Amino acid sequence: MLKKSDYRVVRALGHGSFGSVFQITEIASGKQLVWKRMTIVNDEDRKMALSEAEILQNNKSDYLVEYYGQFEDESEFYILMEYCEKGDLRKYINHLRELKAITSEDMLLDIFAQLTEAIFSLHSANIIHRDLKPENVFMTDNFIIKLGDLGMARVIMGTQQHLSRIGGTIQYFPPELLIQIEESEIAKTDLRPQEPVIQTKQCDMFSLGVIIYELITLKHPFADQNGEVLRTNIIKCKPNPLPNNTPESLKQLIMQLLCKDPTQRPSIQKNKKEKHQKKNKIKNQKKKNKKEKNQKKNKKEKHQKNKKEKHQKKNKKEKNKKNKKEKQQKKNKVKNQQKKNNNEKHQKKNKKEKHQKLNKEEKNQKKNKKEKHQKKNQKEKQQKKKNNKGKHQKKNKKEKQQKNKKEKHQKKKKKEKNQKNKNGKQQKKNKVKNQKKNNNKEKHQKKEEEEEKKEDEKKEEEEKKEKKKDHKDKKEDKDKKEDKDKKDKHHKEKGKDESSEEDKKGQVQHDKNKEKKEHHKEKDGKGEEKKEEKDKDEHHKDKKKEEKKKDKKHEDDKDKGKKDHHKKEEDKKDHHKKDEDKKDHHKKEEGEKKVETEKKEDKKEDKKEDKKEHHKKDEEKKEEEKKKDHSKKEEEKKDEKKKDHKDKKEDKKEEEKKDHSKKDEKKDHKDKKDKDEKKEEGEKKDDKKDHHKKDEKKEKEDKKGKKKEKGDDSDKGEEKSPNVVQAQDIKGDA
Repeated sequence: MLKKSDYRVVRALGHGSFGSVFQITEIASGKQLVWKRMTIVNDEDRKMALSEAEILQNNKSDYLVEYYGQFEDESEFYILMEYCEKGDLRKYINHLRELKAITSEDMLLDIFAQLTEAIFSLHSANIIHRDLKPENVFMTDNFIIKLGDLGMARVIMGTQQHLSRIGGTIQYFPPELLIQIEESEIAKTDLRPQEPVIQTKQCDMFSLGVIIYELITLKHPFADQNGEVLRTNIIKCKPNPLPNNTPESLKQLIMQLLCKDPTQRPSIQKNKKEKHQKKNKIKNQKKKNKKEKNQKKNKKEKHQKNKKEKHQKKNKKEKNKKNKKEKQQKKNKVKNQQKKNNNEKHQKKNKKEKHQKLNKEEKNQKKNKKEKHQKKNQKEKQQKKKNNKGKHQKKNKKEKQQKNKKEKHQKKKKKEKNQKNKNGKQQKKNKVKNQKKNNNKEKHQKKEEEEEKKEDEKKEEEEKKEKKKDHKDKKEDKDKKEDKDKKDKHHKEKGKDESSEEDKKGQVQHDKNKEKKEHHKEKDGKGEEKKEEKDKDEHHKDKKKEEKKKDKKHEDDKDKGKKDHHKKEEDKKDHHKKDEDKKDHHKKEEGEKKVETEKKEDKKEDKKEDKKEHHKKDEEKKEEEKKKDHSKKEEEKKDEKKKDHKDKKEDKKEEEKKDHSKKDEKKDHKDKKDKDEKKEEGEKKDDKKDHHKKDEKKEKEDKKGKKKEKGDDSDKGEEKSPNVVQAQDIKGDA
């Protein structure tokens, strides 16, 4: 039987006209549940509560809130149901409004499909929910829909309609129900008319359309600009248009569900294939959820079992202790009573026995002390020997390790010195090579500078000679004008010969200078560009001078200009050929330089690879040395462990001997106690016999009352006899 005391209330989830809902935990298992508490005033309230519990119990579905039980406590009725962690759809819609987000298409279709499955499970059993709204649609952690709050649900008997007082929330009523209500502004209340009306399955379908519309737009389909839902809007107006993002098929389906005519609204009909696919999906999700829940349950159960077992063990121990104490108390009481009765008789015996026991114990203690002292001395000697051996071995090991370290360090130093010497030799060689190169470059530069200076001096001398000749020519021209034409012709022929010879000489010198400069440029590399620019400038200046001379001579020698022009063209062609030959020579030298650079790079790469290989070999040697050291250390550890193991064994043996000796002592002590108990029992029997004899004597005395004197004599004789017996018993006990 379920009881209210088996559960603990966590928090209130909601309050309505038919009851309140609370989150609870089962105290025994720690499981989270929900109970709906309804106050029962009359029989109608009890019928409503029982009908809701029966509908939940008889109609089980994956998309209905699961039913766990019911019970009644005083004037309150409780229904135990499944707890949905994510809350209801109203909470989900408000969360989307706060984030200004929209439900995804997949999520929307998933909720729609699960809701239709839940409604179909009710309609197939001829049950109308009558209160479909987002507040009654719940969600689990895995976003599985659970339809709940079946307090307004009613069963249809035979027909597809139900005649009763109207039920549900007015904002989600279809128009055919609102026509029967008085005209007024509809707020969020649960006011209902008192007269009975007809409700059908199509009412649930209209409410389903409103819920899906609100999931898409986050607004009621018949709300005005202020967000208020009026009766006239639901009865007369069309729903606000859906956004363009929604699929056409879904738009059409929602508009059909929100149709004013209930006969045109679709009913829930499913193909077997679609059902099978959705069921499989849901089943797979459930299996996963069940597995997770089972795992959590198993963990909790194991934890609880362990706690219970520990608690039981503690209780058993406590009970055993109590029983032992009680037994001991009883025994002590009996013993105390016996001791009181027998204290007077056995005081002497106890004194003697105690005295003897004390003497024996003192002797045994002295012996044990001596033995312990001897054992301690032996152990200390053995430990000192072991410690001395261990210290000596450790010292030897440390000395060996230090020697090995020193040898390794010396080897490393030798290797480093060899490497430094090699590097120093290579650096010296490289320095010598670089110095030779620099000296060669400096010599080459000095030679070039000297040659350039000589060429500049030659050019200056030639320019001076030319100026002198020009001055002489001018004077001669003036003198020759005065002379006759013959002299002028003869003079002109001489001037032509001289000019042609001078031109040839200037070109030959210019070609030589150019060849030398290009040869120096090819050798020097980077300094070539500057020298080429200088040579170009000088060549340009020389050309300008030559052109000036040619212009002057051309004025003087117009007749022979054609011949001179022909010669110049031939000279240019020869000069062009020489330039091409020089370019080919320059290209060949560049190719040779590239080949040399490539060879140098290959050599460098070979050296790097050699260094890497050498480095790898060194690393391999180091690793081998580390492994050897590690193996030695492991062997040393093993030896130490073996020694420790032997020492432990010896200690265990000694402890076992001690335990054995203690056990023997305990056995002796027990044997003594048993003997003492037996003696006490024998004494008790003797006392009983004495008491019995006294009773017999009294009877005899009564019979012999007439003979007093004889009785007195007989009494004296009888009193002596027990004293003699007691003395004999005492001697026998001693």
